[in-house]
This record gives sequence, structure tokens and C-alpha cells, in this order.
Amino acid sequence: MFKITYNGKWQIVRPGTDLTENSAEELRLLFLELLEKKKKFIRFDFSGVNDIHAKSFMIFVMFSKIAVQQYPDMRVELINPEKKIADLFEMTRLDEFYKIPHKDNNQ
Repeated sequence: MFKITYNGKWQIVRPGTDLTENSAEELRLLFLELLEKKKKFIRFDFSGVNDIHAKSFMIFVMFSKIAVQQYPDMRVELINPEKKIADLFEMTRLDEFYKIPHKDNNQ
């Protein structure tokens, strides 16, 4: 479900589709792998994501809390999100961890 590529120091993670309740476990395992491999520059490309289920969203919440404790210098970005997804990250203040470049330009 997740396509992983590299662009310089950044690891790019692209979900293939919406983040559903069923994808939450795969997402959790991906986050654990990223922590285990000490990846400190991660970019989530949400260009294929129109919706995120609460269970998958909670995995993003938990990852941010664990990552901040283990790697305070970690940089994580969320690129190409739908406006409603960017608003959700902003409303819950997760945009403080998951930086959203150009979020004012999202539709």
C-alpha cells in the first residue's frame, strides 16, 4: 500500500490510496520501521489520499509523540494533502510536528 522512495536525505512515503481503518496496522508497522532505522527526514506525499480514518490518524498522533521523545531533531513533512486533511492536522496541532509546506495553497 505504501510506496517508499528516496530524494536526497528525504525518505518519501506515498500511501497508494485513502488511509482507512484497515491500513492502520500497516501504517503502524511502517512507523516502527522508520524509528528502528533511525530515519530522520521523512516526507509523506498525500497526493493520492482523499480521506483518513480516525484509526489511521491516531497512528500519526502516536508516531509524533514517540518520535519527538526519541529523535527531537527529526523532520517530518506532509506534502500535497487535501485541504480537509491539512486542516485536521492544523486543528489538532499536529502540524507542529508534521510540517505542511505551502499549506495555504492546498485545495
